[in-house]
Amino acid sequence: MAVSKAGVLSFILPVFLAGLVTRPLILEDYAKQLANHVQNANISVEVVSEKINQVAHSSDFKFVLVYGLAAVLTYLAVQLYKAVTEPLALYCDETKYTYLVDGPADGKSAEERVRDLKRCRKVGDVPPVYPNGWMSILMSSELKKKEHKFVAVAGKNLVVFRGESGRPYVVDAYCAHLGANLAIGGSVHGECIECPFHGWRYRGEDGKCVHIGYAEKVPDFVKIPTYQSCEVNHRIWLWYHAEGKEPDWQVPELEHLTNGKLQPVGFTVCELDSHNEDTPENGADVAHLDYLHGPRAFVGQAHFTDVSWEPHPTDKHVALLRMSTKPPYFFGLLNLPANTVQIEQIGPCFATLHLDSPVLGELQLIISVTPVGPMRQRIVTTGYTRRGPISFYIGKKALYEQYYQIWGDLPVWANKKYVRNPPFVKEDHLIAKHRRFFAQFYSENSPKYDPKEESMDW
Repeated sequence: MAVSKAGVLSFILPVFLAGLVTRPLILEDYAKQLANHVQNANISVEVVSEKINQVAHSSDFKFVLVYGLAAVLTYLAVQLYKAVTEPLALYCDETKYTYLVDGPADGKSAEERVRDLKRCRKVGDVPPVYPNGWMSILMSSELKKKEHKFVAVAGKNLVVFRGESGRPYVVDAYCAHLGANLAIGGSVHGECIECPFHGWRYRGEDGKCVHIGYAEKVPDFVKIPTYQSCEVNHRIWLWYHAEGKEPDWQVPELEHLTNGKLQPVGFTVCELDSHNEDTPENGADVAHLDYLHGPRAFVGQAHFTDVSWEPHPTDKHVALLRMSTKPPYFFGLLNLPANTVQIEQIGPCFATLHLDSPVLGELQLIISVTPVGPMRQRIVTTGYTRRGPISFYIGKKALYEQYYQIWGDLPVWANKKYVRNPPFVKEDHLIAKHRRFFAQFYSENSPKYDPKEESMDW
């Protein structure tokens, strides 16, 4: 890890200044040894003292001392300002944290070792790879007016663009004319996306071609596929259904996010090779919480108690996870109260976490698991907390803690084999219950994983 000059300065200068003030024994001993050397060299102590006194009272020495102190204080002030104003933005290092490979070994680079691990992995008899439901494809902040992005999701290559009106559209990435990728070099005109190859222009609402710059007439039948989308909770969502059915539920709007009561504190992103069902299944896997996540707590070793997971009584696509986390002591000194956490799994691909703690304050997380390929997931977490610099800083720390917890799961998800009929003990009954709950998101034509057709070498 690279060390910044500011980091080195902030370490060395305080030590130097502290030494001048406290005069620790090691410096006293060194001064005595230096005095003995001076005497042995027949240099009088008076001469040395006079020289030191001249240096200490010189303008150059005072300038260096004041400059060093000012540099340290400035560095600390900048770091404090960043802590309470800059949102968190973390991208996981897949090689290091998912495959636990850190640097070359055995004559192979880190990338080659990861490829070997992916190549020899046994996937198992996994369920269908793309569930039916709403999938998060972009954060709203990633798509400005008249911008477009290429997105791979659920086996489809798409272009997402925002028209001049501000409305986002999701259409097939390929031009109906000669197949050019509209997202690579294309441009937005009004509410249309224009092909970079011949300028064919497609309307975002229905995919119909409405303009060909060199042709007198546009054929009525020319169009590209469009996909139903919505923009809710500062994200753009795509509806996917293997049978082409319309949505039978909507992404719920979180009022505190839209009315401005909560402020965004940042986001975290992880990509890994796993099945889409592995991540939400964690919510029902009570036994792994203390075993895997207990030692990885924000303040000491956390304990998870009063854990429950149940499908929603009326909304069949929703499940509720409730638990209490009890950090025993704050840095070994202060006994902290337990936090009650509620997580709503909404459909197959995202969840919301709500925490209202007397210490941490109110925290809202949106956690999405989007299948970008048959066995490839993108996990994005966005965090929101109450307004104010202190709440902002605490919210960032809490978001980082959630990100740190995911680190514990990544090497398991990316390297495990799916066991369709595992030898459950009675304490595992919620996992079996979750699998029955999740089965509702598959249908007759939901795509299956075929190791002969799909490559794990991403």
